[in-house]
Amino acid sequence: MIHPDSGRITVARYLDADKHDRVVLNVQADLVNGGSNHTQVVILIEDHNDNTPRFPIDLVEITISENQSVHDPFYIVHATDKDKRKNGAISYSIISSHPPCPVMVQPLTGQLQLTDSLDFEENKDYRIRIKAQDHGIPPRSTNMTLVLHVSDFNDNAPIFETKRYEAEVPENSPLMTLVLKVKARDEDSRENGRISYRITNGSSAFGIDEKTGVIYVNENIDREVRSVYDITVTAQDQGKPPLSSSIPVRIHISDVNDNAPSCTSVATMVVPADSAPTTTVGTIVITDPDNGPNGTVIYRTIVITDPDNGSNGTVIYRSQQSHQLFVVKSNEISNHFTVMADGKLFISSLPQSPPPWALSLILSDKEGRQKHLSIRILEPSSAIPTEPVRLSPLLPIGSKVASLGSKTKKNRTSFYSLKNESSFFELDQATGDIYLIRKIRDMQDRRISLYYNQIDATTSELEGKQIDFEIGNGSVEAPYFAEDFMRVTVPEDAIIGTVIATLNATGSGPLAS
Repeated sequence: MIHPDSGRITVARYLDADKHDRVVLNVQADLVNGGSNHTQVVILIEDHNDNTPRFPIDLVEITISENQSVHDPFYIVHATDKDKRKNGAISYSIISSHPPCPVMVQPLTGQLQLTDSLDFEENKDYRIRIKAQDHGIPPRSTNMTLVLHVSDFNDNAPIFETKRYEAEVPENSPLMTLVLKVKARDEDSRENGRISYRITNGSSAFGIDEKTGVIYVNENIDREVRSVYDITVTAQDQGKPPLSSSIPVRIHISDVNDNAPSCTSVATMVVPADSAPTTTVGTIVITDPDNGPNGTVIYRTIVITDPDNGSNGTVIYRSQQSHQLFVVKSNEISNHFTVMADGKLFISSLPQSPPPWALSLILSDKEGRQKHLSIRILEPSSAIPTEPVRLSPLLPIGSKVASLGSKTKKNRTSFYSLKNESSFFELDQATGDIYLIRKIRDMQDRRISLYYNQIDATTSELEGKQIDFEIGNGSVEAPYFAEDFMRVTVPEDAIIGTVIATLNATGSGPLAS
């Protein structure tokens, strides 16, 4: 307003430079005698920093990919200030970030850009505080919160838990038999981290569950056809584009005793009538395609007698020739022992230390393969001798007179070998059965002892044992039945224990009873 007398202009109400930064007054001066004049007064209103910058929204959430390029703007923050000139000019800055985020804001434009790459697997979310401040004196400012979500990008390939897998499965396993399970992990999330498995190189004999990674038998497998399978398993994620990695898998086929020994060299053998005893008349070669113990062929003694039931018969049996070389492994005890060419172990001098003595034998075949056998030599037992096996002088050739096989140790396999050869007895090394190969009445001694070794095939333990035979005195005339043929009729409702017939035999001499 203006004073009419003094012409002083004063402020009549609140001025706001944010609305009008100037006021134009038209002033008229009047004289008493009626004269007047006009003028204009322009009043500039100086701005005062009375407004604080403001963001449209105090909380903003945005999502960017973890493969966002560094230094490229991905968002712009913007605030307004009603003040004029420098009081309304705004600068932006980042106050805090939790967790620390590799991001910066351009002070004048408010553009946000990365200073380093993001990693979804390391941090998935950031909470960033941004300040907008004007240039007034004193300056005014305000803050906003930007929540930055990082979206996953398929930048990680599946990784297997190990560098290679090996497994073993028996041959003839049923279809769908589980062999092993492979497992891979992917640091990505959702589809980018979802893994499927497949066999990319190998044999159709095996399949794989694409979700679980379980490898199973897909076809009939035979170790004799193929003993080892090498396949390649690939793990692939579902990202776009997908990433994958592969790993070798070796599957060994273990043997099952599914093949019988076969003989491909059977031929007619001609034996001259004047052949001496123990003459080798031929060789039988047996093969078994199975592996290990399942394919180990044991030749048992074959006893052949003449039609007269062995009264004047002879025996043809396998030659005991060996292609093995026995060597005693050197130690301070072994110097006192010697292995002969036929495999017999002799003591050449007594060791200073008392028994038991431990020896290690190295067995080598003509192919150069070796096996170690531990022998423990014990002091002679002072136990009471076992009762001898009594034999009748009437036993025919080919009769089984004893069995060394143990019936008390189940699930154990033993082999036997004689330490003193006898022209009257033959030992089946596999079963431990002892057969008569000459007529006992030709034996001069009425008592004979056989010394043998029992070898445990599982532990390779060797134990020396003895069996004694005693020949009885009696008539050489065999007993005979009163009737060569007897027919008996039994009712079907006969109870158990009913006597249905009585057999009578007669003979002479002390053994007739």
